Amino acid sequence: MIIRVFLLSIFMFCGCHCNSQVKNGYLCDVDTIPLCKFIHLSDGSMSDDMEYIMLNGRHLTARFMGVAFKEGKDSLDCYIKRRYYAPQNYDDTELNQRVIFSILFDTYLNVLEVRQLYPPFGRDQERFKNMFVDIFKGTNGMWTKKVEGYDFYVYTYVTHLF
Repeated sequence: MIIRVFLLSIFMFCGCHCNSQVKNGYLCDVDTIPLCKFIHLSDGSMSDDMEYIMLNGRHLTARFMGVAFKEGKDSLDCYIKRRYYAPQNYDDTELNQRVIFSILFDTYLNVLEVRQLYPPFGRDQERFKNMFVDIFKGTNGMWTKKVEGYDFYVYTYVTHLF
């Protein structure tokens, strides 16, 4: 519950304070393409499901944070940062910023798409975004379901890069 409130706060912060656009209630990615919105229940509370719009325009229902990295969040951070700081990727220039990505999985936990949320990278936006998309797509087979019975899952990754 605490994690859900934290991530909802991030979505709200990104949507309201980071120059992102909210279109028809959907949170948009850094390219201002609609990404998702949470589903409200009849009693007014928020569901753990979200309506997600893929880059190809397909609308689907996905379970929010229904998956986890098999070795835990700290191991995921190490995996991501080891690849980010690899000599072929790292140019010794500090970013010093928070990055947020949304990862969509199918029922078999294959990474279907990776989208960056606000804030954008301060420089070389496309290069860094594409690098992280490739890193996340390399994590197939490293995830586990926390909740069974869904066709799609969304995981939100937040970290700080220096």
